[in-house]
Amino acid sequence: LRETFGAPLECFASPLNCRYTSMCSAFPDTDAVFGSLGSFFALNPESGAFQLNPPFVDDLIISMAKRIDELLQSADERR
Repeated sequence: LRETFGAPLECFASPLNCRYTSMCSAFPDTDAVFGSLGSFFALNPESGAFQLNPPFVDDLIISMAKRIDELLQSADERR
């Protein structure tokens, strides 16, 4: 994803499994020194491609899908 689409970060990662220099993580206070930008749900990108592989928890996946929809709608409104 990084090479093909230019995805600059992982949106659900930890310092132990991240393969990028930047990531979103569940614990930004302790993970910031390892490149965490905070929670995916607080991320406000205006453009780009991103890797999302959340934990397989139904409520989290539903929340992620809603957040992606919000971000896409916001991008459409800026066009």
